[in-house]
Amino acid sequence: MIFPGDIYHHKIQPSLTPVWVMIAVNVFVYLFTLVGFSDPGKNYRPEVYQEKVAKLSEMYRQTLDPVELETFDPSNVQAMIRDSRFWVRAQNFPFKGDQVKIEDTKLFLSELRSEYLKSPQYTFGLSPSPTSLWAWLTYQFLHTGFFHLAMNLFFLYLVLTVLQKHIPHTWVYSVYVLSGLGGGVAYLYMNQFNEIAVLGASGAICGLMAFLAVVANTRNIEWSYFLSPLSGYYGVIYLPAFLLFPVYLVSDFTTVLYYNTGIQASVAHSAHIGGTIAGFSLGLYYLYDQRVKKNILKEWGHVLSPEDYSDLRDRVG
Repeated sequence: MIFPGDIYHHKIQPSLTPVWVMIAVNVFVYLFTLVGFSDPGKNYRPEVYQEKVAKLSEMYRQTLDPVELETFDPSNVQAMIRDSRFWVRAQNFPFKGDQVKIEDTKLFLSELRSEYLKSPQYTFGLSPSPTSLWAWLTYQFLHTGFFHLAMNLFFLYLVLTVLQKHIPHTWVYSVYVLSGLGGGVAYLYMNQFNEIAVLGASGAICGLMAFLAVVANTRNIEWSYFLSPLSGYYGVIYLPAFLLFPVYLVSDFTTVLYYNTGIQASVAHSAHIGGTIAGFSLGLYYLYDQRVKKNILKEWGHVLSPEDYSDLRDRVG
């Protein structure tokens, strides 16, 4: 395994740098939704839930066309619940089988939808019918569980500890938010039939990685590797920043090309792509902006006031 950034030698010193500000915001929002809303899964006993899901899977299969059946995974409950077409079809579709169980499963589906409409995922997440314009921002700081949060914070910490050394802090925050917006646009465009809203900082993080790969490009940055806990099989090496593309970002493009929904194993790869494209574009603009400022310093620096010259020079870095 290899990760951008140094995970072995950083001293934990919380401060108002972008890495700690963004981590604090993500943790606060997660704890707020965890405390303020109940978990819908607690309403069902495990054995009852599994029985109802099995029947739901059978009914969902009946609504699919032959092409969709080829890629149907009966264990992927999320795919069934996400498909907004199924919510509509289930009401009047002529299902075959035990009609009593079918009606009971319809009720179960209705209960799931009711619980979902009361959840933070619906309230603050981004879906084809967002609850407010704020959803475009709030979805970037919400997570579906502790593991989802921990993984995103891990990569956010690694990327930002490197990136904040190369660019002004205002750029870091801007790239995060704008990449998240780009991820949201791509997700909605590629997943128009998903009932469940998308959550998570991964689109924004992909944008930050793409931005770093463009801005630092051939410059060497820290990479942490781990093969085993044995001495000599883990540590830090220095490699070009552009390797972020083949190591982390290309896989999302290939996944979307292979799976037409852009979603597999509950990961919104389409949002990753949107965030990557946004981050890449912002990186190119940043390089252009730096080049313009350098030209101004070179051509007009002698006519600028000492204060303006010093300020512009600091911006170019």
